[in-house]
Amino acid sequence: MRTRTLRVLALALLPLVALSLAGCDEAATDDAFTFVVDNVSFTFTFQGSAIDGDAIEVSAQSSENILDDFPSGFGADDVTRVGLVDGSAQIRLLNPVGVTIGVLDDVSLRLSAGSSSVEVASAENIETGGSMTGEASLETTTANIAGVVTGGDFDATLDVSGDPGLPDETYRVEVFFDVEVTVPAF
Repeated sequence: MRTRTLRVLALALLPLVALSLAGCDEAATDDAFTFVVDNVSFTFTFQGSAIDGDAIEVSAQSSENILDDFPSGFGADDVTRVGLVDGSAQIRLLNPVGVTIGVLDDVSLRLSAGSSSVEVASAENIETGGSMTGEASLETTTANIAGVVTGGDFDATLDVSGDPGLPDETYRVEVFFDVEVTVPAF
């Protein structure tokens, strides 16, 4: 009888142990926990001549799914809020080599699933933002993207504009960020 009680107690505490091992933090309220899914990333490819001083819309090369990164015991139905971690969004120019991120003017990242699309990060005037390297920070929104990311695979679209007369080369950029997931406490 005593062994059975201890076994039931251990099983009841298992989700709390999973939370502590997954790096979960207590949220501001006592009725929720948050955990972070690190390094969600998308890669975008476009031709420099497509920009020619105008904005273009570029779809990511592949979808993303963060559900596999949830701690054991949590699923999509448990989520109350998902948002980008403030200050975590970055854009990196991968190709062409030797070109700085400053050739891009404005960028806007949207995540989508089905008919839902939400802008989550952006930057204006990258060339004057102090970054003349291959990487720049994006400003994140406070949008709740739970409806977009908890359905499984979701996509990303990058609206990008650049300098007129951008060389007709293949440009490959990566956008990466962390998301904070909020679930009810037990």
